[in-house]
Amino acid sequence: MSSSTTQAKTNTASHNKSGIARWCGGMLLAAVGFDLPSWLAILRRHGYRVSPSKIPAALAVTLTSLFISCMKLIEDSLYGARIRGTRIHESPLFILGHWRSGTTLLHELLSRDERFTFPTSFACFNPHCFLLSEGLLKACIRLVVPARRPQDNMASGPDNPQEDEFALALMGAVSPYATHLFPSQLGACLEAFEPEALQAKESQQWEKAFLRFLKKITLRRNRPLILKSPPHTFRIATLLRLFPEARFVYLVRNPLAVFPSTVYTWRNLWEATSLQGQNIPGLEEYVHEVFSRMHLAFERDRHLIAQGRLHIMRYEELAAQPEREIEKLYTALKLGGYEQVRPKVRAYAAQNARYKKNTFSISTELRERITRRWAPFISQYGYADRAEESGAISPPCGHAACSAALSNQHDNERLP
Repeated sequence: MSSSTTQAKTNTASHNKSGIARWCGGMLLAAVGFDLPSWLAILRRHGYRVSPSKIPAALAVTLTSLFISCMKLIEDSLYGARIRGTRIHESPLFILGHWRSGTTLLHELLSRDERFTFPTSFACFNPHCFLLSEGLLKACIRLVVPARRPQDNMASGPDNPQEDEFALALMGAVSPYATHLFPSQLGACLEAFEPEALQAKESQQWEKAFLRFLKKITLRRNRPLILKSPPHTFRIATLLRLFPEARFVYLVRNPLAVFPSTVYTWRNLWEATSLQGQNIPGLEEYVHEVFSRMHLAFERDRHLIAQGRLHIMRYEELAAQPEREIEKLYTALKLGGYEQVRPKVRAYAAQNARYKKNTFSISTELRERITRRWAPFISQYGYADRAEESGAISPPCGHAACSAALSNQHDNERLP
């Protein structure tokens, strides 16, 4: 690995990496969720820059996109009118925050409340025809995707809550998740985080795809939505324009834990899913830049959220006391009904009581760089005095400035 990137140093790490490769194989299989117009659009947007060694994979996606297009036509003929007539509930709950900040954990906990609905992994990776194909293809997905995500040991499966950003990318909307397939153009993907920064046509396409997907999720289970996607942290103004009564919860976590975990996860993910080979130049700088921009975007727009509709939560406290922190969230956002949900939150916490987070030892040099680049966030959210929570300082390590000590533990990420 290159300088500053995380390195696995134990047998567990090697096992995790092979597991990540398998999980990412399932992710690439899920990338087959493109229909033909969406697939051709993303290829065209990225100049058809597919490495020669990846041409067979691109051809496989092309062939599968033809099948998905046929399935989409059938689904539209059966469900089209009902989709268009579906009304999305006025007060969706958006989970915001950087990757590896606990957003998946919170999504899992909130999904215990049966008064709400959420996009599943199956729906997000099959957005064009999941209403039609769920019974047919879900069993196949279970054969490919392991029960837990290897990068952080979180539960994984077709029925688990998932980021709607994957669906948007597969539906042809401009999305930063195009980097999973085309990581050589990281800088060009920065604008994709904010729909209103796009060209008018692209912004309209994003909004159309987003609302259609949410209507389909609502049609499947007609309840208020809980949505989790880190890129939505950039889109507060857009989300409020679409849903003026929306509620938000923003998760924060120690950057000294977030950065190495993000880099580790994304590097391994992109090495498996990239259509441009395994060399990913500029990954660490991209992570730094995205984190900084995300913090600025949230602080810029948080004042737009009405009082009583935003709750800020620390990952460290959620992980330590999930029952207490979920109760505080329900109280702050006036969701009500927590006493009925409490036993399910308690059961989930008990079921995952042995969960272990990845721990990363980082060099003094990298620690200083993170502290300098993310100083506004660290100062605002009080992490200057919490350095000890991220793991031990390691001496400068020559070839790599950051090494991962992965001893049967899971959870962290980083992106420069």
